[in-house]
Amino acid sequence: FERCVRDRIVTPGSGFVQLDEQRRMHPSIAAFPFLHFYEGAVCDAEEVCSSRPPIPGFPWPSPSCQVCFVDCGAQGNSDSQASVGGGWDATGRSISNSSEASVLVRALRRFLAAGTEPTDIAIVTGYSAQQALLVRTMRSELGAVAEGIRVDTVDGFQGAERDLVLVSTVRANLSGEVGFMRDPRRVNVLLTRARRGL
Repeated sequence: FERCVRDRIVTPGSGFVQLDEQRRMHPSIAAFPFLHFYEGAVCDAEEVCSSRPPIPGFPWPSPSCQVCFVDCGAQGNSDSQASVGGGWDATGRSISNSSEASVLVRALRRFLAAGTEPTDIAIVTGYSAQQALLVRTMRSELGAVAEGIRVDTVDGFQGAERDLVLVSTVRANLSGEVGFMRDPRRVNVLLTRARRGL
């Protein structure tokens, strides 16, 4: 009973077959998940090496890397410091971070201004309170263009993909508490949905 259904299905001898070639992500996006979740057993198909140019409008860390993490911890809102528009929701089961949402919408604005179609973009978070905050913030700051952008939770976005996936991890604290990211399966979903930029 302690093992989830997925873990029981993928047990050797259960009939589960692991694919060994991926056709979704630019190799720079795929590198970390392949090494840490698939033990190097998955390789890139030839087409992803040549047909996944960087998304314009953002200063990617290098021409060959289409992954960038932005530290929003210094922006203010953290788990223990709820402020207006952020912190734990009324039920105490979900959390949001308004400072991080603002940083994310500023980056989103740059991608849109550079010509990225809203339907090619998704924003994924582990928390329903952050999902709701992001939708409100986008509608307020971007207007009608926000309607084409998919904003979802990690669980809700499983199986989907977009050219650009912006991730909102929400939590920043000195104790290193990562909440939903304790589950490696959720981190795997979070990191493997983007085709051209993460």
